[in-house]
Amino acid sequence: MSTIFDTHWPWMGIGIACVLIILLFFTNTLRSDLRVNRWYDPFWLAWFSSTAYFIHNFEEYGIDLFGRHFEFPHLMTQTMHITPEISFFTMINIPLIWIAGPILAMMSKHRPVISLIMTGLMFTNALSHIVPLISSGMYTSGLFTSIVIFIPGSLWIYYIRFIKGNLRWSILIVSLIPPIITQGLLMLSILMYRNDFLNDTTVTVFELLNGCLFIIIAFIMEKSFKRKYKN
Repeated sequence: MSTIFDTHWPWMGIGIACVLIILLFFTNTLRSDLRVNRWYDPFWLAWFSSTAYFIHNFEEYGIDLFGRHFEFPHLMTQTMHITPEISFFTMINIPLIWIAGPILAMMSKHRPVISLIMTGLMFTNALSHIVPLISSGMYTSGLFTSIVIFIPGSLWIYYIRFIKGNLRWSILIVSLIPPIITQGLLMLSILMYRNDFLNDTTVTVFELLNGCLFIIIAFIMEKSFKRKYKN
């Protein structure tokens, strides 16, 4: 059963993105060190990654490059041959993008793994849009923002943090674990739904728990990394 929120959250999300863009580019609110350019500030870059996902969501579920509304669910019906309830897509994105993303950005100061997890999600998700383009020439809703924002943004952040900032490369590997697990569980839930192991209710709950697990794994990875290099 869908609600008004299930069909309007992408529009609310782009409103949140507009507020975050103003804070990012026209104030110092989301900067941690005013002595350096914002594009070199790890805290600011963590908020940039979170904001980028709100914009990406709008292309997927608001209006895509061809002016189609709420196109990503239609794409799933065409490619995966399933039609879950609209609330399923709400539960994929709200816990992950609206809740986990800002929490991780807020907690990213002096936490190198935490600060890069949404960047890892940007990079891995961008590949899921770019691979179909390369393999079959197919546009998927979200491809434009993947190419224009996700890939350049994530590569810039990795350049600043690892090449100019000299972070350990092991942090990159650790920061990719939560995004890979989360997207792997998403695909697993889709396959289980398609094969009738999950119904509309249980697959929606599954995605809610998946978003919560994303945050938990993120902090476990941060703590494990710090413990490893403290000893």
